[in-house]
Amino acid sequence: MNNQLLTASGRFASVVLLAASAFFSSLEAYALQDGQTLRIGRGAFSIMPKNSSLDAGAQAEMWTDAQTNSQRWVLQSAGTDTYMLSNAYTGKFLACTSGVTAGAAVSVQDRAAAASRGRWQLVPVEGSTNQYYIYASSTRRYALSTQGDTADGNTLTLVAVDKAEPSQYTWTVEECAPRENALTPEVRDDMMEKWKEHYYHKASTGYVIGNGGWWGDAEMFEVVLDALETTGDKQYATMFEMLYTNFLSRKTGNWITGRGYNEFNDDIAWMCIACVRAYLLTGVTKYLATAKTNFDGMYSRAAKYDNGTLVWKQGNGGTNSCINGPAAVCACYLGIALDKEEYFQKAARIYAGERSLLYNINAQGVFNGQVYDSGDPVKGTVGNTWSSTYNQGTSLGAAVMLYEHFGTEQYRTDADAIMNWTAKNLANSHGIIKVCQTVNGDLTGFKGILMRYVRRYAASMGQPKWYEWLARNGYHAWNNRNSKGISMSAWLTKTTEDFYYSDGGNFDNDGVGAFTAVSAAFNAHLGVVDERDAYSRMQADDFNFLCGTPIVHTGNDDDGTGYAGAMRKGNYVGYRNVDFGSRYASHLLLRARLLRLVSELDVYIDAPSAKGGTLVCTIKPQDDAERDGWVTLERALNVPVTGKHDLYLVCAGSAGIDLVTLNWLQFEARNTIYDDVISSLGSLSTSMEDNGQTLGLLADGNPTTQFAGIAREGTEAWVQYDAPAPIRLQAYTLFSGFNASADPAGWTLMGSNDGQQWVPLHEVGEAAFVARGQRVRCNIDETAAYSHFRLVLHGKTNQTSFYLSEWQLIGHSVSATDITADGGTLDSCPSLTDHQGLTPVVLPQSGVVYRAAGNYVLSHYSLTTGADAAPQAWVVEGSNNGTTWKTIDERSAVEFPCHATTAVYEVQNDVAYVWYRLRPKDDAECQLAQWQLFGRLDMGRLYPDVTSLSRVFGPDGSNQAALVDDSSESYSTVSGDSLYWLIETPMAVRPLAYTVIAAAAKAQTPTAISLRGLAEDGTPATLSTRNLSLNARGSHYTSTTATSKSFCRFQLLVTKTADEDSQAASLMGFELYGTMLAAAGAEQMPAVQSVEASADGVSATEVIGKLNDQNRLTAYRAEFADSLTITFSYAAPVSIDTYTLTAGKDKENLDPTDWQLQGSADGEEWVTLDSRTGEKFSHRYATQFYRLGSQATYAHYRLVVRGVNGGTQLQLTECQLLHLGLGTSVLPAGETLAAAGMQVSGGQLHVQAPQAGTLCVYDLQGRMLLAQSVQSGSTTLPLPQAQGVVVAVLRMQGGSLVRKVRL
Repeated sequence: MNNQLLTASGRFASVVLLAASAFFSSLEAYALQDGQTLRIGRGAFSIMPKNSSLDAGAQAEMWTDAQTNSQRWVLQSAGTDTYMLSNAYTGKFLACTSGVTAGAAVSVQDRAAAASRGRWQLVPVEGSTNQYYIYASSTRRYALSTQGDTADGNTLTLVAVDKAEPSQYTWTVEECAPRENALTPEVRDDMMEKWKEHYYHKASTGYVIGNGGWWGDAEMFEVVLDALETTGDKQYATMFEMLYTNFLSRKTGNWITGRGYNEFNDDIAWMCIACVRAYLLTGVTKYLATAKTNFDGMYSRAAKYDNGTLVWKQGNGGTNSCINGPAAVCACYLGIALDKEEYFQKAARIYAGERSLLYNINAQGVFNGQVYDSGDPVKGTVGNTWSSTYNQGTSLGAAVMLYEHFGTEQYRTDADAIMNWTAKNLANSHGIIKVCQTVNGDLTGFKGILMRYVRRYAASMGQPKWYEWLARNGYHAWNNRNSKGISMSAWLTKTTEDFYYSDGGNFDNDGVGAFTAVSAAFNAHLGVVDERDAYSRMQADDFNFLCGTPIVHTGNDDDGTGYAGAMRKGNYVGYRNVDFGSRYASHLLLRARLLRLVSELDVYIDAPSAKGGTLVCTIKPQDDAERDGWVTLERALNVPVTGKHDLYLVCAGSAGIDLVTLNWLQFEARNTIYDDVISSLGSLSTSMEDNGQTLGLLADGNPTTQFAGIAREGTEAWVQYDAPAPIRLQAYTLFSGFNASADPAGWTLMGSNDGQQWVPLHEVGEAAFVARGQRVRCNIDETAAYSHFRLVLHGKTNQTSFYLSEWQLIGHSVSATDITADGGTLDSCPSLTDHQGLTPVVLPQSGVVYRAAGNYVLSHYSLTTGADAAPQAWVVEGSNNGTTWKTIDERSAVEFPCHATTAVYEVQNDVAYVWYRLRPKDDAECQLAQWQLFGRLDMGRLYPDVTSLSRVFGPDGSNQAALVDDSSESYSTVSGDSLYWLIETPMAVRPLAYTVIAAAAKAQTPTAISLRGLAEDGTPATLSTRNLSLNARGSHYTSTTATSKSFCRFQLLVTKTADEDSQAASLMGFELYGTMLAAAGAEQMPAVQSVEASADGVSATEVIGKLNDQNRLTAYRAEFADSLTITFSYAAPVSIDTYTLTAGKDKENLDPTDWQLQGSADGEEWVTLDSRTGEKFSHRYATQFYRLGSQATYAHYRLVVRGVNGGTQLQLTECQLLHLGLGTSVLPAGETLAAAGMQVSGGQLHVQAPQAGTLCVYDLQGRMLLAQSVQSGSTTLPLPQAQGVVVAVLRMQGGSLVRKVRL
């Protein structure tokens, strides 16, 4: 025993010494280096992760070499003369599954695990080539070997070196050229070629793939079309024709009856899809005829269910996704090919039926993306809930194509749900499809269907990440191919060498079992460009759509790039999402070969014909030079183009001959639309008839719209702009309209400062526009400024129509009345707001800030440049604290047309700000001479609140109506020892909230207030006390109140102002929100005989009678569709001048927003008295007041509600029709007050009252000192015991008399 051990030990030692010597010499001899790519194997077999698995822990095994990256390993130095072996496909490392010991299993692991169990020493076998011992670590005790004989699927293990023969751990190690670890065009094309070599062969008629069949044939035909659609290689058009010819020889062209009869409707749908797609890609009309005839026949016999779904198999009941998905897709394709809406309608009906029956939709109506297999459309029940790549794929395709046509959002959300559910549930964590793992039966072809419609989804929905998902599947399938280059449909596992699979399937002669991998590879659409910049060069061979156009890729024309063509009549090539941006393209550059004198190329946007598309340019050879080989052509566009469009280049000319070859194309925008000096504060007018109301389009900055004027007989044809401020004109531009016969032949531009006396500024005698939307610019040498500009248009003989798409005025203009003139402050560069615009300053990089004196909503602004360094990019921001900024407008790449010129910029903004900042966006120094801001003072939303009917007085009894006139041009000021406003209402109000609005006088702005309700005896009740921070004119503050009481008088008491020493307080406005309901029998509210509604209340407690029960806690609520009418009828005509609506207690979305109040004498003929749109209620329970233009007298009134606030019902608490006297006025009658008087003498107050009333005396804090009823005539009352000034108020029905009395 000991001798044996010694012998073994000695042998091991000698091997180690020899191997060590050989190893170090081998580094140079065999040049094993970090980063090398190696094949490691024995004979024809190579090591790979089992099934090319991307998971750590997958077994390492041997498999016949197929030259894939999963059978290649990359050396990575691990130090101490060892390497780690990284799989070239998965990135995982060859390592022991557990410890490094004899018998250990070998797998692939993450780097962390491999760092201790995956360090290998590769020692060359002396005297051999490419033969190595592979040891597990530098100790060389264990070496890499196989379990059993070398064969497909054999796993790896470690053997103890001292117990094994060297042949057991000898490996062939060969360096290989590294291959890009991704699906490449070369890999994709090789997959197709290997598939063709094995399955595509000549038949007695045409060619056949595999054994031939029905739906499997259709799907293989579609893979050929996928290749054509994504590469443009004309070999695939030829291949399809051969397959189509063979198929018809076997099945005929009629599949509904006769020898070609097929009872399976889905088979017919699939072959129809293949045929109509072939037509769309090649233009061969026989394909379309076959598709249409057979689809129509199939649909006719299959459309038997009321829900729109189709019968799957003739003679069988029920339906399934197997027929409905492809039928909907086919109908969409036919709709496209035939341009017939009826096919899209059929598709929508099929889809809706399948969706209602077989989509997994929860009780809330949310579709989770899963499509079930089958169901009973009569019973409405689901049968098989199984989901497959087939059904997910066709449903995805149908949803996408229906969305493309109809634009209905449900189709898009359905498509998103299907795609996301499929990726989550039918693929593994690496995104590799894990279902339909078979090569036997129909399931073998299912994956290829999904691949096709994932591509369409990615392209149409702008989801490019799914191209990578497709490529990942195609590349995984390729890595699992066999040595013949075939990847079976069960591509999650390695393709067998003998074409047999574990399910018993044999795909040696059946191409269906292998086409799905090819489908994934081509549908990954390698190199696809789904969005393009119109102003950058676009290679013709980087297409998205084509019909009959051969594509030759890179390196095949004289500049080394690819091309499209030669094109024949009817051929086209298209490009998706060509982005023209906000610039207006005016010209097209095109490198092409025009091969014939009759060559013609029509350029369309949005569709490849006038049906649905717009022809923007036609290209024909203008001379022989343009037919001399490759030529760069330049053409003006028929119309300017902006925005994002699909683009199509369609070949026209003589049929049957080569006409055009395209290399590249690019658009240019030469007709720049400048930001000129015309603003929304100015006005346009014309002497011409403008029946289409198009005059505003003349200055909308959009040359794709036009003004269309018709000259009146005997008058000049002119358009005129009246500016808000004088303009010193520097230039102007005109853009032609869209009718050449209506182009002006010439024109005269004149200026005026009074609109009466006109001075000629410029004249064009003869003008010629060569394209639509073309710009003509005229420079003006003028030093005077004008406020009115008139363009007099001259026509040709008998011309009466004049069309122009744009008129721009370019010049220097500074307004004296913009926001920066309101007394605010600029933090730097004061000349920017000097209202001269003559002193340029360098704009700081941090920008300039203007703090306005008011709260403004900006509508536009203007910049006036200096002589040099005009800004090119900037941002205008707004703030309400000077710290936090919001972007209002942002500009880039701006070009000013002249030096020292003014440009106006309209903004989309509805938010009010106090601070405004102009900040440059780039680092380049820029100069500016003036910055002006324009907009409206914002007072917040003003409601028809209680103050609509109120009177307001100051402490001295002065009329302070300006406080509640809702005008930004007026304000109210009170002064004295006590600062307050007294608000009187005609009826009692239960207050809910109030708003105060700041005036301009900063020192007099209240900073603390108290709102009080005054009882009949004058006793005050505090409703709200607030501290305020109103930082600018128009700033507003709203607060709620909490009380269950109602009042007719309110006091707004100012307890502190911004300047604490101020003896005055100012406010621009005040609103009071509350519930005001006239009591039953009140004088102001005529008694109604009946109230009826066109819709019943939704419950017994919400009937129409609740609308006039004088109870704020009840309401009328009814279903609302388009309109609802509420009618009030009286026993005799009654007069009203006001009506009120009171909001419900909840459900703001049920409030009315649009309505009309109408009156009628007989209940038949109605007159509209008041109309409202876009109304909102300030609060729940708030009563809002609407005054009529004049008093109305009718026996019937009705409220016709036209809209509600987003809901499906109408809710109102109360509607009251009131007569408050004197039309819309609630001010006292002048003659009543004229007869009233008050005098003080002998410590007594002498009152002369023409009517009975109430006398109240208040101190300056609003406390009531006396309340006494007085009768008509003279009354003498003792004065209260008080000192100082008091206010006496005599209230009568006709009004109130107020006197200030010093005691």
